Amino acid sequence: TKTSLRKNVPNIDKILSKSNMEIFELAHQLYEDKKYDLAIKNYKLLAEKGFVTSMNNLAVLYGDKLGNIDKAKKYYKMAIDKEHAISMSNLATLYYNENSHKSESLSLINKSITIEKNSNVILRLAIILLWNNYYIKSVDCIKEILLSSENKLVMSIMINYLTLLLAKKQLHLAYDLFEEFEILKDQFKPIYYTLMKLLKDEYPKEYLRMGDELEETVNEILLKIEEKSLKYEN
Repeated sequence: TKTSLRKNVPNIDKILSKSNMEIFELAHQLYEDKKYDLAIKNYKLLAEKGFVTSMNNLAVLYGDKLGNIDKAKKYYKMAIDKEHAISMSNLATLYYNENSHKSESLSLINKSITIEKNSNVILRLAIILLWNNYYIKSVDCIKEILLSSENKLVMSIMINYLTLLLAKKQLHLAYDLFEEFEILKDQFKPIYYTLMKLLKDEYPKEYLRMGDELEETVNEILLKIEEKSLKYEN
């Protein structure tokens, strides 16, 4: 919708002429309607005119919807050349997902956060710091979000973070985080009890509180942690 476009792209009316705005709205609607070939055609018209949001949207479309990672990287880098913070964060996350370019990913997310800082980017920074084995700095990012007035945790990214923390064998850092911020125990109860299962020799009473209803979910999480441990072992 036009309202969501203006919310996601501040000052879009000042950036685009009326005719280009119509192209962008059309591309956005085609994207929503899953008419990706036509959406690409219209986004490219604006990308060729230097509109960085269209470059980023092309990258997202190619990467997330069409699975063309090379073209996704191409358009992210095109937008990054124009100092587009969201593209920096997105490319850093793409590198994390494919477990490549660790140091470049960290540089990108650090630069992104100096341009546009919000809880979503801080959470992504926490993951990439953890991936690069900066454990304390990583947890400090999570604490910064939890202590802020904004205090917005994107659930899917936070689940990714907590399972990576366990995959990195940082069990006591995870335990301290859950203890300091009790709300996490309710929001991420299956992960908390997965941690308790891993620490059952130290906290046997807490582990026994889990109950049979969570056993299957906890075992599934343990398998995902093992997969991450193998993928991100270095």
